[in-house]
Amino acid sequence: MPMPQPDLELQPEPPFLPQTDFSITLALAEESEALELWPEARELATEVLDSSDAILRTKAQALLARLNALEHTMAQESLPPPELAQKDPTA
Repeated sequence: MPMPQPDLELQPEPPFLPQTDFSITLALAEESEALELWPEARELATEVLDSSDAILRTKAQALLARLNALEHTMAQESLPPPELAQKDPTA
């Protein structure tokens, strides 16, 4: 008795992969910023740059600009004042 051939049309469907809702991603990025979770905010905002929505991309770019400014300010605050900075002894 011959073996039945498998029906090739009964292949399992690929798993459903939902589309990313970048408005939620941006909201999470903004909430991360508010909680001072800046690396997480930066990562999420960067993901939003892949959105096809120009408004969301603009908001993500503004958030990244705020994070860059904050990072710059924090770096400046961590420097000693010029009058306390050590002078080069070889000068």
